[in-house]
Amino acid sequence: MDERRDLEAALTKIETDRIMKRISAKQTDDIRKNIQSELDACILQLDDVASKLNESTQQQKWVVWIRQFEKTYANVDNFTEEH
Repeated sequence: MDERRDLEAALTKIETDRIMKRISAKQTDDIRKNIQSELDACILQLDDVASKLNESTQQQKWVVWIRQFEKTYANVDNFTEEH
């Protein structure tokens, strides 16, 4: 997350440097492209982690449900029929 924030701050600084004429338009474009590429990779990585976390959470819910089902019906052979 810090990496994403750092990259976004870098993009802002690059734009500021360009406006203040500290760097040329060509340098700004090249640097922006490089930073944006890194930012895109960072965002993809964060999305991947979020997806895996969601998948893990869903699997955990399934395991909990199965355990509860097992507890509920573990002694089904001992049930008696009621008429």
